[in-house]
Amino acid sequence: MKSYDIVVIGAGPAGSSYARLAAENGYSVLLLERQEFSGKITACGGLLSRRHFEHFVEDPAIAEAPISRIDFVFPWGSVAHQEEFVTVQRCRFDRYLSENAARKGATLLTSTTATDYEIRGKGDVVVHTQSKDREKESFQCKLAVFADGPFSLAAKKNPRFNPEPKKPWWAFAYAYDFEGVTVEPDVCKIYLDQRLVRWGYAWIFPDNGMMNVGIGTILPEMKNRQDLKDAFQVMIEKHPVTAPLLKDQKILKKNGGYIPMRLLDEYVDDSEALIGDAAGMVSPLFGAGIDYCLEAAQHLAEVTDKAFKSGRFDRLFLNEYADKMEAGFFKDLKHQNWASDIIIKSMKYHSSLPTKLLSIAAFGGEYNRFNKLRTLFYPALGMPQKMKSAGEITFTHGTRD
Repeated sequence: MKSYDIVVIGAGPAGSSYARLAAENGYSVLLLERQEFSGKITACGGLLSRRHFEHFVEDPAIAEAPISRIDFVFPWGSVAHQEEFVTVQRCRFDRYLSENAARKGATLLTSTTATDYEIRGKGDVVVHTQSKDREKESFQCKLAVFADGPFSLAAKKNPRFNPEPKKPWWAFAYAYDFEGVTVEPDVCKIYLDQRLVRWGYAWIFPDNGMMNVGIGTILPEMKNRQDLKDAFQVMIEKHPVTAPLLKDQKILKKNGGYIPMRLLDEYVDDSEALIGDAAGMVSPLFGAGIDYCLEAAQHLAEVTDKAFKSGRFDRLFLNEYADKMEAGFFKDLKHQNWASDIIIKSMKYHSSLPTKLLSIAAFGGEYNRFNKLRTLFYPALGMPQKMKSAGEITFTHGTRD
């Protein structure tokens, strides 16, 4: 049985970034990816802050387009959020991060699935794998890190990580790549409109010579995936704002996937830790995730470095990882959880109410009292006055990664 200090399951942005940092700290790291390469299948727009991109990505060429503004488009107007972002193609971005982790010393195994694991004691874990050619191997380690998405192996094995209570807030999204760019090349568009989905959003993100276009909604709004595909077709062919931008454009690639838009209650146990989508580190309002998981990777690397130096792999010691996030971006996420709970409950009163409440909650500083009422009762009280640039919006992480 081969031995490593750490086995990381899942080579998306969270797993690969953590694997690189742990390898740079001098630990032997095995990074497992079930696909032929990282990023092969994602249902994301690929947007992250320039600050996080420059901190975690050494090659600036991985960015597709610099973004200076996000337009949040409502039926009654739009809000422009001015901030520096970049778009990335997840197939390139994720692959770069995993291969960069390998360059820094991690061992990357692709086409390999973690099928099971055993916690034999604190600091004693065995991870079982199977490759695409059905070869089985087992690896011993002191710490297992699960970055394997919403249907994590850890959730199947450990009741502490049970995601079932959170699933009513999960979402599903489709993301397509379109040839050509028909929007402003430095502006991302987010559409919040009940004519598409009652609670969710659609997006158009410019890349280098193409666009990432998608739509997502929470699972209780979907009888089946065809509902969302039908809404996507409305966006492409009939919606008065988006159809003129998309109708005649060639579709290059199609993807779809689940988005766990609620934090789990626990993130660590003896000799195991969860990160990224596996832990539900996703904005419940806008679906953002990349910025969060990159920050979490840095926090986890700091805590596990202390764990190896002290020889402590118990849950109590590793829980400093959760404490660091509680003091950081979890504050933002928990405020968003509170707001989204109220908004989702409002759906039983009127189909347009969630979008209206989100507009007021996220961009309330752009409205005077009368225009908040106009928004809330639109169109009965007429059109709210045109909104100005929002500058720094309350929920700064923007839209779905």
